Amino acid sequence: MSVPEKNDLFERIRFRGQPVAHPESIITHGNARFTVLTNRLIRMEWSQDGVFEDRSTYAFPTRLAVPPDFNVEKQGDILTIRTDSLELHYRLESEPFNEQNLEISISFSGRNQTWRPGMPNPRNLRGTRRTLDMTDREAALTEGLLSRDGWVFFDDSESVVFDADGWVVSRPNMDLQDWYFAGYGHDYKSALRDYSLFGGTIPMIPRFVLGAWWSRYWAYSDNELRELVDAFETHGLPLDVLVIDMDWHTPHAWTGYTWNRELFPDPKEFLEWVHSKGLRTTLNLHPAQGIQHFEEMYPEFCKKMGIDPVSKEAVQFRITDKSFVRHYFELLHHRMEDEGVDFWWLDWQQGDLCELPGLDPLPWLNHLHFTDSSRRNNRPLIYSRWGGLGSHRYPIGFSGDTIVGWEALQFQPYFTGTASNVLFGWWSHDIGGHMGRETEPELYARWVQYGALSPCLRLHATKHPDYERRPWAYPRPYFEAAKEAFSLRYRLIPYIYSMARQAHDTGLSLCRPLYYEHPEAEDAYAARYNYYFGDQLIAAPLVFPSDSATGLASQDIWLPEGDWIDSETLEQHKGPCWLRLFGDLYRVPVFARAGSIIPESAGFEDEKPPILASGTTSMLNKDRLIVTAYPGGEGLFQYYEDDGESLDYLSGSFEWTKLRSMMIDPSTWEITIDGAVGSCTGLPENRSYKIRLAGSCLPDRIELDGEEYNGWKYDSNALVTVVNVPARSRYLTVRVTAVSQSGISAIGEEHNHSLCCKDAARLLDWPESRLPESEEEMIELVLDLASPHQLDAIARLGGPFARVMEFVTPEEAAQQLGRVIVGMNRDGETYDLEVEFVLRRAGQQSERHLLHFEGLSGSRIVDTPFAFDGTPHWMSWDARVKIHWRGHTLESDFRSTLLFPTICNWSLIYYNPKEKQLLVEQLLNQEGRLDPSIPWEERKPDANSLVHLADPFGVVFSRELAEQLSQGIPAAAYMAVEIDSPDDREAYLVFQGDGKMRFYLNGNRVKAEPLPPAGSAASFRPHPYLRPLQRIRLPLKKGANTFILHTEPKQQDQLWYFGGALVSKDGNWMVDIV
Repeated sequence: MSVPEKNDLFERIRFRGQPVAHPESIITHGNARFTVLTNRLIRMEWSQDGVFEDRSTYAFPTRLAVPPDFNVEKQGDILTIRTDSLELHYRLESEPFNEQNLEISISFSGRNQTWRPGMPNPRNLRGTRRTLDMTDREAALTEGLLSRDGWVFFDDSESVVFDADGWVVSRPNMDLQDWYFAGYGHDYKSALRDYSLFGGTIPMIPRFVLGAWWSRYWAYSDNELRELVDAFETHGLPLDVLVIDMDWHTPHAWTGYTWNRELFPDPKEFLEWVHSKGLRTTLNLHPAQGIQHFEEMYPEFCKKMGIDPVSKEAVQFRITDKSFVRHYFELLHHRMEDEGVDFWWLDWQQGDLCELPGLDPLPWLNHLHFTDSSRRNNRPLIYSRWGGLGSHRYPIGFSGDTIVGWEALQFQPYFTGTASNVLFGWWSHDIGGHMGRETEPELYARWVQYGALSPCLRLHATKHPDYERRPWAYPRPYFEAAKEAFSLRYRLIPYIYSMARQAHDTGLSLCRPLYYEHPEAEDAYAARYNYYFGDQLIAAPLVFPSDSATGLASQDIWLPEGDWIDSETLEQHKGPCWLRLFGDLYRVPVFARAGSIIPESAGFEDEKPPILASGTTSMLNKDRLIVTAYPGGEGLFQYYEDDGESLDYLSGSFEWTKLRSMMIDPSTWEITIDGAVGSCTGLPENRSYKIRLAGSCLPDRIELDGEEYNGWKYDSNALVTVVNVPARSRYLTVRVTAVSQSGISAIGEEHNHSLCCKDAARLLDWPESRLPESEEEMIELVLDLASPHQLDAIARLGGPFARVMEFVTPEEAAQQLGRVIVGMNRDGETYDLEVEFVLRRAGQQSERHLLHFEGLSGSRIVDTPFAFDGTPHWMSWDARVKIHWRGHTLESDFRSTLLFPTICNWSLIYYNPKEKQLLVEQLLNQEGRLDPSIPWEERKPDANSLVHLADPFGVVFSRELAEQLSQGIPAAAYMAVEIDSPDDREAYLVFQGDGKMRFYLNGNRVKAEPLPPAGSAASFRPHPYLRPLQRIRLPLKKGANTFILHTEPKQQDQLWYFGGALVSKDGNWMVDIV
């Protein structure tokens, strides 16, 4: 390895931390060492030679902290460590840690738990995953830092470490254990805050990240991108980031560092134009193929690396070679950054191995690019996939290539919120989905609405002429809905940016699960489609398609204890409660805690050509601030400001302004804006305010700083009082008081009743003139009504309703396959509940469970009494729910997704066709069954490695034989399965596959055919990047049948694979076949 001269680059990118713990926190006992990091976090090391590790790792760069209070006792060979929360016992012996010699006891919430090594943690609340590539719905997640069991275990034994110079090295090859145990009970927020002390804080992102991004995998020219930006202006859409996918570079290879001059004749001039519009740009980067001979910088790079450029030998990608790394940045990336590239989209998809044993290139690349990007005193930024625990230090995340569909959208609120359990709060998703099919207009609009209430609003699609992402290219209503979502996003940037600072200070991400604040509420864990958006708001963007008859989408959400106000309708809800929301295309539900006070942007400053006329975050008005308050209890918000782009915030250049709301009495509402505390350059000396009292009655008078004031107006339709406060020093306090002797709040039962009845009437297609005078009368009318929307109307009127949820990821399905959630919001009323579950599994009789509950009030959660048992065979389940209320029965049915829909138990044998011939006849015994004397290899899905249990299973031969094929060694395979049919029937094997293929049923050749347009099973989800679905007609006989595939690769370097499912001619699953 070449050793570089001393260089600022290596000082900038060195891995930093304080890995050596305080000596008073360390206890050594034989070959074991324990470090008490906090009263609830302990490091446990065992080393065969008694040598321990004091260098940083990705997950724990720092271990230095003020020692907590703890006691140590040694009695004989037993070591006991006690804090006020944990008690550890270790018996000294020569063996590594195991369940016989180590245990830790914790107590929390009236419960006692004892952990021993090897114990599973089934109620871990999960973290995130490296990527959502190819996912179409829920996807399995890694374990996170929080668990309902109260404890979390993290094994750091195999991670790389970082030497004193901050460079990565492999761990010594020795027997060791390097473990961490956290026992925070249900104090989730403290667990995340404490981890940030050792894993590092979440950095402040540049403010422009919070604006809108345009991204599309498309070979744009510079003129086409200019036209695109002009179209954003023309259609009044703000924009901040222009993402240029891989076609920016020459098309010779996946990796590229040379501009495509046919598309970008003058890259520097183009990037200057981008900046003149107030935009930032990022370029896609696939670095794995190194620097090849066609690159402009190839000769110079070769010279630096001691390679003869005449050889045209590629400079191999060696990201642990310091010489390569220096030239990789200084010759390639710095040069382009100096031309105007703002940051890099690191699109690493080449696995987790490299030349250094134990090193996953992805997190190392993330670290190098992120830290290097601070060289111009700007905030570091990288746009890349998640690289494991500790990756929160390198925002932002690129979640990958999702498949277009409603279920993919429905998963993202849960996925994003759950990622906060590993502090990875800055995910950026492909808004609109990436691939697989066109995004229908309604799905597109809903995805943009979710994007407005997610960490990053980035439109994106794959390279396909029909995959549209330009909002104005959709029909007018959907464009308007998307445009309103853009407006909502930019309006909330002052609030979101303040939450970014909160994330930096506390480890709490912008989008976070409800159970952080309500850890003992079962419902908080069940809520999947709403989440805390910062600490003042709960977001519930609609992610289900609308009903074709009513035009309304519905969604069930849970609101925690307290009063919550719908920011759009001003309907007030008293939690805890489940709600069934309804909304038209423009509805984006956001709930404000009663008494909350929210800073909002006052639009954009006057156009300053050539800045984008439709607005960027840099053009948000700094001289004026909107403050929206909601009635209720006392509210406080800490509004944060800094320059939005530099690292000066780390040295104290920022300001805090307290915003306070208080209902002094039912007639008096007071808003106070304290003078700013701190100092930051670039902020205006004076600022005006627009104070909005949402949900207020017409005031009798308004006071400003104790004096009656006339600069206000009241909107009786919107129920909002607006007070305009003239500009003054932002260091001066503003106090606005609204008084109405008849009561200042306009929200409550009467307002709620009006909204409920109107929505119910719309569901039933009733004219408003038909509405009865009382809600009770309307409920009775609806109960006697025969309408497909009766159940929804009852739910909207506060009556009982049921929602069935299914779980398809391995970790969740192993606990239960689904649950029934019943909600009701009528105080003092009860209902009876009857739930019938039916489970069907391959080769087994149906399993039925009938559950009864009487005299229920409020909500109820009923989990399935069965779960995934770890065996990969098809299974599905039904639920029939009957709610008995007011003498009526409200009934609903649910049928689950078919799990393991494809054939999951293949027998496989590989051979070299150049060395021997293997015929089908040689594979069968006299009965026509597979000959057991042949060394068949079994291929079944590993449930723990599946994305989800409904994912099609197949065998990728080219992956299994990668080494053999790369050496040019011929290969062929037989893949077989025995099929037991209950009768003679015609079946079809629907499959995806590539390679030379021959098919046999019971020893006879059968042929594949193209799939007819309506011939596919509706639930079979083909991989979008693979060959189209085909099918094989299989005339099955009653009893045993043997299907055999013979296959060879078409080319040595081609993807070679096969997987399929049994269906009927019309595409229905044949679930009675084993």
